[in-house]
This record gives sequence, structure tokens and C-alpha cells, in this order.
Amino acid sequence: MAASTTQFNFNHLSIKDLVEARDTFHFHLMNKRNVVATAIGRYLIRNSDIDENGKFIDVNLLLINKDRPVQKKERTLGNSMVIDISWPCILVFVEKWETEEELVKHGASNIVPKSIYMPDGRIVPICTVVAPKVITSKSEININKLRFPENLIGGGFPVLIESQGVTNIASIGCIVSDGHTFYAVTNRHVAGEAGQEIKTILGAKETRIGKSSGKSLGKLKFNDLYKGWQNNNLLVSCDTGLIEIEDIREWKTEIIGIERMDELFDISTMNLSLGIIAEHKKAAGKIIESLSGNVIAYGAVSGEMKGEIMALFYRYKTLGGMEYVSDFLISGRNGTDLDVHHGDSGSVWLLETQDENIDKLQPIALHWGQHHFTQNLKNEKFAYSLSTCLSNICRELDVELVRGWNIDSDFSWGETGHYTIGNRAIYCIDKNKFPKLAQLMGNNAENISYTDAAIGSKTYNKSTDNFTPLVDVPDVVFKSKVAGISRFPSENPNHYADVDLTNNGGKTLLYLSKKDENFTVEFWQSFYDELGLKADRQRGLLPFRVKQIFREMVNYLKNGDEAGFVCAAGVLGHYIGDSCQPLHGSKYSDGDGVRTETKGVHSAYETAMIDQNRQEILHDLKSKIDAQNISNHSYNKIEDIQNEDDAAKACLKLMEISMKRIDPMKLNDAYYDAKLSTSSKALISKTLWDKFGDETKETIARGSRYLAKIWEGAWSVAQAENNNEIKFTKISKPKLKGIYDDKNSFLKSYTLDTIGAYFNADNII
Repeated sequence: MAASTTQFNFNHLSIKDLVEARDTFHFHLMNKRNVVATAIGRYLIRNSDIDENGKFIDVNLLLINKDRPVQKKERTLGNSMVIDISWPCILVFVEKWETEEELVKHGASNIVPKSIYMPDGRIVPICTVVAPKVITSKSEININKLRFPENLIGGGFPVLIESQGVTNIASIGCIVSDGHTFYAVTNRHVAGEAGQEIKTILGAKETRIGKSSGKSLGKLKFNDLYKGWQNNNLLVSCDTGLIEIEDIREWKTEIIGIERMDELFDISTMNLSLGIIAEHKKAAGKIIESLSGNVIAYGAVSGEMKGEIMALFYRYKTLGGMEYVSDFLISGRNGTDLDVHHGDSGSVWLLETQDENIDKLQPIALHWGQHHFTQNLKNEKFAYSLSTCLSNICRELDVELVRGWNIDSDFSWGETGHYTIGNRAIYCIDKNKFPKLAQLMGNNAENISYTDAAIGSKTYNKSTDNFTPLVDVPDVVFKSKVAGISRFPSENPNHYADVDLTNNGGKTLLYLSKKDENFTVEFWQSFYDELGLKADRQRGLLPFRVKQIFREMVNYLKNGDEAGFVCAAGVLGHYIGDSCQPLHGSKYSDGDGVRTETKGVHSAYETAMIDQNRQEILHDLKSKIDAQNISNHSYNKIEDIQNEDDAAKACLKLMEISMKRIDPMKLNDAYYDAKLSTSSKALISKTLWDKFGDETKETIARGSRYLAKIWEGAWSVAQAENNNEIKFTKISKPKLKGIYDDKNSFLKSYTLDTIGAYFNADNII
């Protein structure tokens, strides 16, 4: 390198500099006989040039005769890595490693220079890597070994596409929406043309899940995707197709095998940097896994895949004077094989990041293809993912990533609310009166809900044995569809009751139901009839659902079935969670019906706001519970539950208190005002929290206490404390799953017009 080049600080080079340099060198590189691909990244340092403590060794500086520099061995993807001193550079992948003398024999123009000199004086290093591409044929996929959805479909599960008499397999990436329609993301080459039928195997039966929407991305001009970065010869392969979902109730937002999905990692020319590339260290002679650039995905064929971002804008093909690139080149971690396969197309990569010391998994890229290179003298084949930027996809298709719903188009507490109440109710059990109950529920705490740590960080591992925590079973299992058939078509009205509805005499259902003779199924039917509410979905019956589950809990205990009791008690936690949520008892549940801007208050309050403040909620709940237990205020007194009617009354009282403490109309007003002042969801959540945060903690604490009280009531009625046949150990997840999966015998849901027959049947406790 000339003396003048040593004055240039390569670390000052930006991605824009590298893009422009490669564009300038475009025609020159295209005609190198050895070059197979290029990319933008950071200089790869040979492992042999790094000492045991991770310091770079320049052997030439140690030579006495510097006119004869050391001829270094070939640099491969397997024997080199990015470290802290790695410069920004253009990576040039070559078929084989040849000396300058060997290349000159075929013409001096075949030599790949060490640097590119730009007209304005910028100098850009070139890192040459030997990485022969391997042509691999499409491997046979054994469909019987794939994991298909049991109840709900989500990211990572396989989809089946019939094309020209052949069934092709691909992966679902994630769910997006244009505000009107929900779509599943996969690859364009998978989804096919508009109207193409897409299937999967759901509940052991091949099921149509949607059709190709026709909304897709193919190859787009680099300049259009990355405004301000000029490259006239690049086409970016986006390879994205959207599947129009047929029935959103059959879907979940979670990606199988992935603990959680945080917000999209938004990329633009303003924030994309080389810091996203994995950087390694070496200590005590061992290479340490990178702390940056780590990504994770779940493919339908390969299952969990752990990779690291190796380079950007990988040029994988040249045709007709144009270069075709993928946004990301992703390798296996720490020099291992990524082991990605055909059938993983459509998988979403999530970047491991940290925000205020909280680990996050942010969707960043969509896998659409793979290249195989040989990496070492053994000619081992290593696979690499070619992926496109997910934020580009969302922008170009004008859709938004959908994440974190509770698989419930009819609103419910977000996960944090339900999980917290199920978790805290165990703490609320009177251990002096009911030590065995406390022991049984404590041993099954992680079957009922999640730990504080998991709730606080939202690290919900929902893939374990396909098990759903019991407090979430009503949303995830009861509302699910298998082969297009709902498990419990009448489940939705069991989650609410609009008790602030008024009859023609101006009396609310809540007021009238305080009289025992009115708190009956028959009276509620006549009340709804008077208002002309005929559809089952308009006739909420939440207190009667609680009454039903109380009866079933007692029956399980009387039969010595502690597993059935735990299963029913855990599920009850969901409905008590609904009972203490003020919008579940109100006709203003998702807007006031007049101001269109108030629509959305439900999820804004009980999901977004709760999630944003979950750490504070968890921190304060025990003190709130303890204070309520010793309070003499009528809001905090809970009568003993002596029968199933008492359980229903307790539910109704909890609903009344919740709406008095947090008025649904005031919630709507606050949400309306917040939306007029800002479009930021975070600021709207903050506004709601400032107004209702403390009382929300109180209502979650109260809900936890009511749930424990109803557990104690069923336990007491069944005289379980003195039943030596009842065991108090932890029950296995498969056993509990077998119970709640039995749709013929476990907590069948009813409408208001059919639940009366259940109560009158010969199953009275």
C-alpha cells in the first residue's frame, strides 16, 4: 500500500462510502475471473493473526528484511472473523486463492486490488475471501417429520402450496396488517400468484388457511429502497408475498420456539451502520461469541436457527449488467454451520438487542434463500441465509407488524394482566386456614401462569410441549378453531357482561341484579330481550361462567381429582381477570359509540398501558394486596364464598367495584384527549397511566384476592383440606394439557340461553 494510504483512517468510512465505492468498481469486479460474489462489511482477520489475548499480530512488522513480506495463507470464512480493529471494507468472495503471479498468467486484470481509490480521495479497503459456492439440489422434505399447528397457526409453522402437481413446503414468517386485513408473511416465490390457495395441516387435517393476496415484492432498485445512497447497478431481492388470512381467529402472533417478539428493528439510511455486523473476541486462545449481530429464527424444516449477521448487500448474482443483492448475509454463529434448508423460506430473523438492560428480540429480516460455500481444506459445506430487510418490506407494502395480541378479536386483558392475576392469587391464599391448598397451587404456579421474571421481561416460552398456561386457555384454546370448526363457538360472551346497560325503566342490569330474584339466567334473558339483544354474542354472561367453573372445581375435588381442580382453577383466573377489568363490564368497552376516536381504548388501556408499566405493577402488587387485606373499606372486603351462587355474586361485585374505581366513560374521555394531542402510542399509554395507573394496580390486586377467595370457597365446600386422597405435588404439563384439550368434558362454554339447562342438569354439587 502506498505511503499516502497509511494516512487515511478507514474507520471513518460509512456504509454510503462503501456502497458508492462498489458502484464505482462495479464493471471492474464483474469481469474478474475468480470473483463469485461481493458484499459490504468489515475486514475479516485470520484467526492465526490474532494472539491468545485477542490482539492483532502483523508478522511483517517483525521482519528484518521488509522487502520480502510474508506470503499469507488463504483467508476463508472459517479461519477468520471480525474483531474490534476490523475496518469497513468491501468483501470480495473468490472461487480459489491465487497469488498475484498466478493471476498474472491469466492477465493482470484478474488481480483484485487491496483498495479502491475514489475520485474525491476516499480510499476503501478490499478484503478478499476464498469461498467457493456449492450448487446444491433441492432436498426431499419428509412432511411427516414437520411440526404442524395443533390449535393455532403462527410464525415458524409450515405451509403447503400446490404447484404443477407438486406440494411445496415453506415457512410462515409473521403477521402484518394494512389496517383492514391481516396477512401472513412468506416469500413471493412461495405464495405465487393472486388467488393461489395456501394450506397447512391443522389438528391432523389438511386445512385451507388463506390465499395469496397478490401483494408482493420482487426485485427493487437499490436507490428506491435506500434513498440517498447511490448505486445505479443494484437490484435488491425482496422476495416477499402476503397470504390473506381466511380466519384470523385461527392464528397467533407468536413465532414457535421464539420466547417473544419485540418491536420491529427499523432500518433506514439514517440509522443502518456496520455495528450491526457480528464482532468477535478471542481470550485464552478461544473465540468468544459475538455480543452484536446475533439473530434467531424458526424454520419449518430446520426448527430453531441461531445465526449472526456477517455482511450487508451481498451480491449473489450478476446478469445483464445488473448486480442482484440481498440485504443481509447471515452465517451460523461463531464459525458453525447455519444448517438452513429448503422449506425454511419465509422465516423471520429476530435481532438480539438490549434496551435499558432488558433483552429484546426484534424482527429484522425475512429469509428467502441460501447459499452454500466450502470453507476449509476438508471442503465442508456451510450454509448461509440470504435475507431481506423487514422494515423495507413493511414500508413498501404499506403494512405494519402485528405482535402480542391474545388471539382474541373480542377484547381481553393483555397477557400481562391475566398472567399477573394468576400469579398473585397464589400469594393471596390464606395459608393458615388452607395450607394444603396453598401448597398445591404453589407447586403448580408455573402451570397456572408465569414467574415474576418472565412477566417482567415478557419472556414467555410458549413452545414447551405446546402447553398453554392455564390462565390463557380460554383465549388460546377455547376460542381456537380446528379445520375451520370452532371448539366453543359460544365462548366469547363468557368473557364479559355489559352490566351498565339500562332497561326501558332506566335501571341498569347491575342495579337490578343485586336482588337475588333478579340474579338468575331467566331474568338476564328477559332483560336482554327487552333491549332487543337477540344475538348470543350480545348477551354477556360472565358471572354465570364463574358459577359454572366453581361447580366443576368442587366436583373435581369431591372425586379426588386434584389435576382437574388445578386445571379448572387456573382457567378461572382468566375470567376473574376479565371481571376486574372495568371495560369488561361496560357498554363502553371499546369506545363510547359517538366519538370514532375512542375506538381502540380497550387495547390501549389494558394491553399497551399495562405492558408498558408491568415492572412497576409487579413491584407494587404485594404491598397493595397486603394493604387491602387489612383495610376496612367496603371496596376491599370480600365475603367468604360458601356456594356457587356466592361465587357468581362475588364476580358481579368485583365488576361493580372495578367500574366505580375506574369509570369506563372517563377512560374513553382520557383516551380521546390523548389521541387528539399525540399519535405516539407510548405517550398515550403514559397519559392513561398517569390518570389510572395507581387504581389499575389496586384493581389487579383486588382481582388476585377475589380469585384466591373463590379457590378457597370451592376447597372448603369440597372439604378438601381433610381429604387425604388429594395429592399436593406438581402436575405434569402433558396431564393438564390432556384435561383442557378434552372439549367434550372440560368446561364446555354455553350461551345465556343454554347455560340454564346446565345448572338444572343432574350435576348439582
